[in-house]
Amino acid sequence: DIWPEMKSNGHASIGWPYLGDLRAYDSNTKEAIYNELLRIQYNNKSTASAKSNDIYKFFSEAKNGDIVIACNGEEVKAIGQLTGSYVYNDAFEFPHIRLTNWFIEEPRMKLKEKVRSTFREVEFGKVPDEIKRMMQEKVAETPANPASPQYAKNQILFGPPGTGKTYQTIRQAVDIIQPSFAEGRSRAAVKTEFERLEQE
Repeated sequence: DIWPEMKSNGHASIGWPYLGDLRAYDSNTKEAIYNELLRIQYNNKSTASAKSNDIYKFFSEAKNGDIVIACNGEEVKAIGQLTGSYVYNDAFEFPHIRLTNWFIEEPRMKLKEKVRSTFREVEFGKVPDEIKRMMQEKVAETPANPASPQYAKNQILFGPPGTGKTYQTIRQAVDIIQPSFAEGRSRAAVKTEFERLEQE
């Protein structure tokens, strides 16, 4: 059960540590994830394809402000809101991370069906009524507050030459100014945008 780790650290996370930092992949990240899953873990192409889709959605398609529901099978562990861009931290068992404000923890409720996918988008109309009600009650009782910071004030990037330290610094700088710009774009596009912002 990964929930205690996510709860204590204020993040949502998924596994597959052998994939490494997804930000270091080429521009076609989804295909690269699929190839690695097929090479290392899965013999079935449809399974590898489904898992790579889930991982890519978590990495790139989910946006800050999106509501997430953490489940273990059919048991709802928590409901929260994404507050930060993707981070890779191999200190955790599930190292692919998105900072999350878990505003409802352990509501003691179960879904009608067991959740079988790792990370799946659900239309609001298909969200169970009980979860909608809890979310509405929480919003009604919570005063407006400034958004929590998405990045630590101080970060140390370390590693041998060629491991992407400079690019990650550039990407985070762009993310701070334009949170969704880098998602799904090539390194060259991100660097070009960084240089443009420097001139402003």
